Amino acid sequence: MNLSENFRRFLVFWVDGVRRRAALVIIVSILASVGGGYYVADNVAVNTDITDMLSPKLEFRKQSDALAKAFPQFSDNILVVIDGRTPDLARDAAKALAARLRRQPELFGDVYDPAGDPFFRRNGLLYEDADKLAELSDRLAAAQPFLGKLWRDPSLSGLFGMLKLAIGEALKGNDAIRIRPVLDAMSRVAEAQAKGKFADLSWYRLMMAGAKGESGKEDRRRLLLIQPALDFSSLTPAAAAMAKLRAAAVEMKLDPAHGVRVRLTGSAALATEEFKSVEDGMGLAAVISMVLVLVLLVLGLRSLRLVVATLATLIVGLI
Repeated sequence: MNLSENFRRFLVFWVDGVRRRAALVIIVSILASVGGGYYVADNVAVNTDITDMLSPKLEFRKQSDALAKAFPQFSDNILVVIDGRTPDLARDAAKALAARLRRQPELFGDVYDPAGDPFFRRNGLLYEDADKLAELSDRLAAAQPFLGKLWRDPSLSGLFGMLKLAIGEALKGNDAIRIRPVLDAMSRVAEAQAKGKFADLSWYRLMMAGAKGESGKEDRRRLLLIQPALDFSSLTPAAAAMAKLRAAAVEMKLDPAHGVRVRLTGSAALATEEFKSVEDGMGLAAVISMVLVLVLLVLGLRSLRLVVATLATLIVGLI
């Protein structure tokens, strides 16, 4: 008796035993599947940190880890890009949003506002070119009497008193006083708001008289760097922080209708969006695969009982 004959007899014996104990086999299979499902849910997890796919013993991984430890602010972050219709709107939006996020350190971690950093606000002029500093000094010197009056009375009455003084000087032929741009800007804002439209007067734009940033454009963009709490057991590690951040922007009316646009980028945000697209695609792929398998089984087996048995076996096998 050869090996194939022994295997055939064992197979016949096994199948005959299963047939005689069909109900017991089904019950055991269901219990094993349910128990296996619970075990998988409690003990098997996913790690969506793609850097852990490679061995930490690799040389470039060691260097990357050392770089991350030395400069932790450059890894796993969200960069909030705030664009304002005017520099003032961008500045105010960044300041308000940063203050809001700092109230939830357990979710957003460290919130860094480069342009609003206290050190640069106190010492920023030290980094300007000498020519720009001279130009700014001349502009401030010309406006000093009016700024002094407004500083002593920073109210609406003080504002109009300052404007009255400036108009008087302009009527005397003082060419250094350019009051017309201020009055034109105030007029445009008043007319827009009278029509129910959003409008904001940019004092920065008026004081700097069209000063440009390094890019040659007005500095109407602010950046916030955030290191949120990440959940690498989820397919979307930064989803909670991103959802809260977007909700805060909506609640604070930081939207194009109010002259502000808020967008998210950065390594954590990009990874979350990538995995989100994968997660959405997985659901669609699973449905299409199941439908195609069902169609093939129906066409091939032409028996409802066999199709149900095959699908049940497939599901149990996957679990």
